Amino acid sequence: MNRSAFECVTALVVLAASAAGLVESLGFRNQGAIMPVTVTALASALSAIWLATSAVAVVRGTGKRVELDGRKVARFSVLCFAAVAYVYLMSRIGFFTTTILVVPALAFIGGYRNAKVLVAATIGFVVVLYGVFRGLLSVPLPDDLLLSLIGG
Repeated sequence: MNRSAFECVTALVVLAASAAGLVESLGFRNQGAIMPVTVTALASALSAIWLATSAVAVVRGTGKRVELDGRKVARFSVLCFAAVAYVYLMSRIGFFTTTILVVPALAFIGGYRNAKVLVAATIGFVVVLYGVFRGLLSVPLPDDLLLSLIGG
């Protein structure tokens, strides 16, 4: 497969996802929109540049031929599915609970096997996020299964 052609398709998918995120984030109100609009606009711009660069390489015929490894494609597919599942679960059980479930699972899938560090890093990450949003920024947090169990 031609690498530049593969990158064109990938950049197009990323651009579509980024643009959809930008459209969604433009509907947010007040200061809550600043970060998501900025991030999705930047992602859209970068993916558009990526698409244009790859398209130029396809037209010029400068793309190298690459072979796809079936195991890597399978791992990538699992990671894509996990990202979709992460977004879906966030809407159902909340950000913190989903993060505690998905982050160590993705790290494990990615090959990290030190369970103590995985658990400590995940819990530490969630505690820091909770502290920043709840304590430092005084931002009300959405409903979350885990937080409701501990009285948050």
